[in-house]
Amino acid sequence: MNNYLKDVGTDGLIKKRDKVKALLKARYEKINAELRKIKNSDISVDPNAGGFFVFVNLNPKKFRANDFADHLLKKYKVGVIPIEKPKDNINGIRIAYCSIDLTQITEFVNRIKLALVDY
Repeated sequence: MNNYLKDVGTDGLIKKRDKVKALLKARYEKINAELRKIKNSDISVDPNAGGFFVFVNLNPKKFRANDFADHLLKKYKVGVIPIEKPKDNINGIRIAYCSIDLTQITEFVNRIKLALVDY
């Protein structure tokens, strides 16, 4: 048995896991709620089931994912992963909400909303 498991025990390990699961669930619910508030027909959010990421599709006639991600980073200090695959009709940004503090999610999404306007 490794030392960590010996130190915390199975019950302690389960409690730690449950704490992480609850945190990720709260972040998942918060980011999806905030993204739903954006009223912009040039974006859509792929269905997601509470992992670590959410994918936001961008209208390729208005936005290039790589350029939009650069704009977000340079002007708003927001880092996302752009994905452009024109052959597969994919143009959007992947957001790793698992790494965003729960208290910062509203501001994070607000910056995306602002970038959609001034891109």
